[in-house]
Amino acid sequence: MSHCIKQKEILGIIDCFQSLSDYNHAQGNIHQYHAYNNAILKLSRLDSPVDIDDIEKIDGFGKGLIGKIEEYVETGRMAKLEAMKKNKYLTQLIELTSVYGIGPVFAKKLINAGITSIQKLMESRESLTDAQK
Repeated sequence: MSHCIKQKEILGIIDCFQSLSDYNHAQGNIHQYHAYNNAILKLSRLDSPVDIDDIEKIDGFGKGLIGKIEEYVETGRMAKLEAMKKNKYLTQLIELTSVYGIGPVFAKKLINAGITSIQKLMESRESLTDAQK
């Protein structure tokens, strides 16, 4: 399927890929995280409009990424991202990993201990390092 992708669509795709990258990083899915970041970098360097067939030829763009791009062009959204945004656990992971020094493993431990937000983290400061306080 050939489709000319405009700059506005490329920016939307990059935004979605950034969110998917963040969710994957928070889960510790480092390979997916790097794949999305690589795609973001390569998409940001493209002159638009660009044909989807040209994107398929770029190293690193497999069926999964191309499918998400096609979905975005057709619907203006990505179902995988929408599902992730609705997942309470993932939203908690994203929020906690946004704190300096909290990675996916520590964030999961905090959530299991009932600390599911930055607000709750601040209330239980003993969980924080001096740099995080």
